Amino acid sequence: MAYMQFSAHGFDNFEDVLKLKKPIATSLTMTDGVVYFKTDNAAASCGFVYRPYLSGKPPVIPFRHLWGLNGSMELNLSAGGKTENLLTRAHLTDMQRKPYHLLCSFDSGLGNNGETSDFNLELLSAAGENAMLYSLANNSSQPARLQIKIRPRQERKGLYTLVEGKRNVDMNVSLGDAVYAYDSDKMVLWQSYDDPPADRAKDLDPVSGLVFNSKPESVSLASSYPADGFVANFTVPAKSSVSFFYFFSDNRPEAESAISGVRAFDFEYWKKKTARHWDDYVSGARARIEKTLDVSLDKLSGLRQKQLAYNLIEVRSLLSRNGAIYASPAAVFYYSSNSVGYWQSYVRDDSIALLDLTEIGLVEEYMRPHAELVMHNYNQGELTNGFHRWWDQFYFYRQNMKTDFSQVDSAFYGIWSLYKAWQQLGDDRYITGDAYQLMKDNIKYYTTGAAYDPHKDKNITYYDKMKNMYREYLINEADITEDPNGVWGDTKEWYRSPATNKKFHFVNSFYINVLFYANYSMMAEIAQYNNNQEDRQHFVEQAQKLKKIINKELWREDKGRFIAGIAYNEDGWEDIDFDWYNIGFDYIWALTLPDEKHLPFEAEVKRKCLEAAYKHECWDNTVFGAAEVASDLPSARKDIVNRIFNDALSIKTYNDYVYYFPGIISECFGNATAPQIFAISPSINALCRTASE
Repeated sequence: MAYMQFSAHGFDNFEDVLKLKKPIATSLTMTDGVVYFKTDNAAASCGFVYRPYLSGKPPVIPFRHLWGLNGSMELNLSAGGKTENLLTRAHLTDMQRKPYHLLCSFDSGLGNNGETSDFNLELLSAAGENAMLYSLANNSSQPARLQIKIRPRQERKGLYTLVEGKRNVDMNVSLGDAVYAYDSDKMVLWQSYDDPPADRAKDLDPVSGLVFNSKPESVSLASSYPADGFVANFTVPAKSSVSFFYFFSDNRPEAESAISGVRAFDFEYWKKKTARHWDDYVSGARARIEKTLDVSLDKLSGLRQKQLAYNLIEVRSLLSRNGAIYASPAAVFYYSSNSVGYWQSYVRDDSIALLDLTEIGLVEEYMRPHAELVMHNYNQGELTNGFHRWWDQFYFYRQNMKTDFSQVDSAFYGIWSLYKAWQQLGDDRYITGDAYQLMKDNIKYYTTGAAYDPHKDKNITYYDKMKNMYREYLINEADITEDPNGVWGDTKEWYRSPATNKKFHFVNSFYINVLFYANYSMMAEIAQYNNNQEDRQHFVEQAQKLKKIINKELWREDKGRFIAGIAYNEDGWEDIDFDWYNIGFDYIWALTLPDEKHLPFEAEVKRKCLEAAYKHECWDNTVFGAAEVASDLPSARKDIVNRIFNDALSIKTYNDYVYYFPGIISECFGNATAPQIFAISPSINALCRTASE
């Protein structure tokens, strides 16, 4: 079945997009990178971000990136004796986006009998290649002139993070200054760096560039910023086209091979091959989902099937070679604030996104790469009370902000991922040997580890001995102890007591303590498999102890459910519930992510807590929070699924840009939100479950 026969239209009315008269931004994802596209009143332009991986090995931090071409590419087109650029928002008449293909149509008033747009610009992420293909078709009756400009970043150096063994090194390793060179015979613009680390040159000597399929009329190469780094000029005859492609590779030999492979075929060949590739992928994914859930996805409406296909492709496109996944393409943040939002890979986000998909049958493409990444990427070091190993917010990375708090939930996401890999793949490498020890080390770190915080001149611990519970200093990455300037701005207005306005020192949350109960429960199973009865008994006892404390401290009889946590202020303890700022979706994750056998309460209690969360919509407007309720609460599923997928049909704007990802699930409901992997995946999970209802 060919699902990609659909255009982007039907998701929204592009005429309504045009009426907004705003610049438009979007992106397409390659194997290990993202190409950002925008059209505004000046030009159509692209930015390039990629993450080299040393042939798939993990010694490079997954969340760091390099700028492809060390800058941006601007496209200018003129025709009919006019000097104005025709590839602008003012001339745009249509845009169609699939997760791998973008078609932009521009009219110039030159006339072509009205049968087609004067000019069509296409971008294609070629299947299986680290290449973005471009084609500009001149459908008009007059020749046109195309100019391609590469504008280097003011910061000429390539900065990247290298990791030796399993420890952090300098967070800004320089690869030297960007170097541009043009090979006129092969028609290739090369961008490399003049000083890659000597002992890494064989593996990490990253290159990117442009390859032209026809010879430019003229080229010029400037040596310094702010001059245009490179300019190529083409004449595009009437009723003809010009094509070229962007590439990146870990090193020059790999690039040479890739260039030859892509260049061997024309744009139309790659477009058909890529469409077939994704048709086959969606068909296979649907079959596996139907088998796992025992449903027929044909029961979904045609529109929902189309959204399912596009979102399946979007997530799969974001998965890199070493198993890390971009949190979001997030073009809007790049263009509006000159910083790339959600280009990182989070231990939490990756785990939620990928395990929500493996749960419905998409094990083959996601489980093993993710488990391998988790198993081999972690922090380690000598702390105040000895040597520790632990997972944290990012792979290999502690935030090193004003405080150095760890993201306590990371222990669960690591253990959960390796446990699920064992269960789903039947491979005990993920729960034996050093992998088993790594999981134990994480529990040890978050229970007994003490990291010295030079900012506060004291040791940081994550286990509250007053209550025998686990505690958090970061609520959804925001440091509640900082006042007034935390990660998310003024925490004085965010994370203070809703009753007294007092500052909290830490929170013993339902979320963290339920996740640690699940950790102990999973570890008891794993210890039993490893025939380690001493460990098993310890984990069982710790689980039982924590279960009693959760019930004692967090159950409220008058509500008939658990509250979201207890918070410690300068005078003592007070209750906080799921309506306290954005702790609500943490509450939901605690109920929905662990297997029910790993929860410290019965299924009926879980249902009552989820029903309360649904009634109060405590997900703080987040799609990802609502979607997790939908996946686990059948009575709310259809309502929430319809709200999520209808919201994805709406036009999104942010900082004067239209954010054009038609049909793709956003992080939050409403405007000004980006596509987000851990919103897409649980939404897919819930949507597929509606096919049986």
